[in-house]
Amino acid sequence: MYYKITGNKGQVRYVQAKSKAVGEVVATRLQKVKDMGRIKSFEHLKFERITPDDVMKVAVDAEE
Repeated sequence: MYYKITGNKGQVRYVQAKSKAVGEVVATRLQKVKDMGRIKSFEHLKFERITPDDVMKVAVDAEE
C-alpha cells in the first residue's frame, strides 16, 4: 500500500505501509496530521509498487 502525500507548499512524496493493518494505521495518522494543518492532502494509491514511470507521470501532471 502506498500513500501519496501533498505538502502545504506543493511538494509530493510517497509513503509505503508494510501491511494492510499498518496501512489503516497510516491513514489514521495521516488524517490527524492533515487536521493539524501540516499537510494539504493524502490519497491511497491502488498499485503495489511505484515505478519510475509513475513518478514521472505525477511530475508531468504537476507541471500542467
